[in-house]
Amino acid sequence: MYEPKVATTSERNPLRGQGSEDTYQPNLQLALGTFSFTACFAAWGLISAFAPRFREEFHLSATQTAFLIAVPVLLGALLRIATGMLADRFGGRAVFALLMIAVAAPSYIVPTVPNYRMLLYVALFLGMAGSSFAVGTGFVSRWFPPERQGGALGIYGLGNIGQSAAVFLGPVLAVAVGWQNIFRGVAVLLVIWGIAFFLFARNSPKTVRPSSLGAMLQLLSRERLSCKTILRDQLEFSALTVCGIVTSSDAVERLSQCALHFHLNNHVRQFGSSFAPFAAELGTEPNTTTQNKAERTN
Repeated sequence: MYEPKVATTSERNPLRGQGSEDTYQPNLQLALGTFSFTACFAAWGLISAFAPRFREEFHLSATQTAFLIAVPVLLGALLRIATGMLADRFGGRAVFALLMIAVAAPSYIVPTVPNYRMLLYVALFLGMAGSSFAVGTGFVSRWFPPERQGGALGIYGLGNIGQSAAVFLGPVLAVAVGWQNIFRGVAVLLVIWGIAFFLFARNSPKTVRPSSLGAMLQLLSRERLSCKTILRDQLEFSALTVCGIVTSSDAVERLSQCALHFHLNNHVRQFGSSFAPFAAELGTEPNTTTQNKAERTN
């Protein structure tokens, strides 16, 4: 007599379905974290993007302008220690969502500040957006095994483009919609996305949270050398960021002026004729050169 054979092929389907879900969920959380990081860094770069405009409006010196740019950058770098610890304790999902909603408030208030001192206070709170890097790093990395964390964090790091987009595209878009609406638009985006992130994001089930805040503080006291190294790196990063932004402030101002010139001409003429003033400007130089050569020949 032959014993009936047991079919084993049907047991593989659940494994395949489970594997696809295990891949889908981490990638979804990576996408959510990356976009949140991009939005926060865009808000973080708004003050530096419109520093030339603030300098003209409040008649600031070069030192005051540099200090205005440095305030949110320095706070964002130093606050990463605190927000990272909060993310470890309460989870990246809640901390990231609350951070975006909290940053939306100073972003919306910036267009209403009456003087330089109030602008510094608002820029200080806007600097909280820079601490989003620490929150998202812990949130994303826990969804991936060690052999895939490097690639995942590399993709998450692309969110740095948010600051570059704010610095270079902010003044250009401000020509069309006004710089006040840029700040308000970013604030509305942060609120909407903060709510959406809280609804769709999930903390990794592998997350092991500290027992209490005291346990995290004990870790800082035990690893003093590591903490000093991290703090030094954050200060160096902030200094390099401030120097780079201050150096490029004149370039941003020129870009804004060119965008304004193009926008005004585009309302009067067709796209091609809007470059007529620039062409006329360039056309005078060859004529002058030719005239000088003619004079030298004579």
